[in-house]
Amino acid sequence: MSNSYLSETENVASVDTHYILARQDGTALVSTVQVPSPPPQNQSPQSHLTTTRNGPFVGCTLTPPSIPHLTPLTTMTKQPLPRQIDSFYDEAYHSASASSRHAFWLIILALGIANCGDATEISCMNFILSNKGFQEEMLEGDFKKRGALIASSIFVGMLFGGLMAGAYSDRVGRRPILLLGLLMNAISGTFSALSVNVAMLCLCRMGSGLGVGAVVSSLITLTTELSPPSHRGFYVTVVAAFWTVGAIFVALLAMVIFGQYNASWRIFALCCAVPSALAFIMVYIFVPESARYLALHGKYVEATKSANQVAHAFGYRGAPLDIEEVQSLFPNRGGSLVQMTSAKEH
Repeated sequence: MSNSYLSETENVASVDTHYILARQDGTALVSTVQVPSPPPQNQSPQSHLTTTRNGPFVGCTLTPPSIPHLTPLTTMTKQPLPRQIDSFYDEAYHSASASSRHAFWLIILALGIANCGDATEISCMNFILSNKGFQEEMLEGDFKKRGALIASSIFVGMLFGGLMAGAYSDRVGRRPILLLGLLMNAISGTFSALSVNVAMLCLCRMGSGLGVGAVVSSLITLTTELSPPSHRGFYVTVVAAFWTVGAIFVALLAMVIFGQYNASWRIFALCCAVPSALAFIMVYIFVPESARYLALHGKYVEATKSANQVAHAFGYRGAPLDIEEVQSLFPNRGGSLVQMTSAKEH
């Protein structure tokens, strides 16, 4: 206040504050008095009144008597807020040097090769259908009907695979669905090379489509949830760019196998299954489940381990995320108290 004076006194024991603002002539402008709890009858406390002048106003402070029977309040210590998984990832990422992130790049590479496998499986039939040996052996001159049937089979599988895998990835996890899709791609691609007729080949291509749909529905989600928020767009773009790598790979492979060596289409189909098989092995070894998914489903122990594994891949060596932090951000998700206590002891 520029033209007034306000004096304030707080009694911590009784949590009482007294404010008096008065004119110099004694008439009150503002008066707020909270009466403390009465003292014991054998006490005769006395109040103390002080006044201070400031221009035309007088500030008066009424200091209440001390209350012997009240216990002073204990000062509370402010506890640090629990770290969110995303903020923990950012902290871990920025606290480590770029040269120490090689383990995380293995995770990104594994996810990228998984995307590369999808591109290879989808693109390979373009080159197989144009191969003269395939046309004579499998199409038998009926390119319009049989060729269209074979080419469309994988997209039918992708439609149903994407729908089913998208629904189940929220139930069983992103990583299991991704591994299942890659395994289906590898197996279906291998059996495509062993097909004896159009019906068997269409069935194998449809199986590949189911695998591609499963991979697509879980790959980007898992990449997003494993990446630090401040660089999430960059790593998702890197993984997505491997689709182009797969398209280039299958074109070069066709040029070598069909153009240079004039080998069988079956060898080409078998080679196109290799990226998915390699991605399955790498994802199984290097890629953890999404910590966010695990926490949302009450699996606090697994979520904590996954988050710390990703942070360690960043090169982070600071204070790890603990179970209490994860549980405080995702309460009432069905986590086992016995499981959490056992994990803390180990």
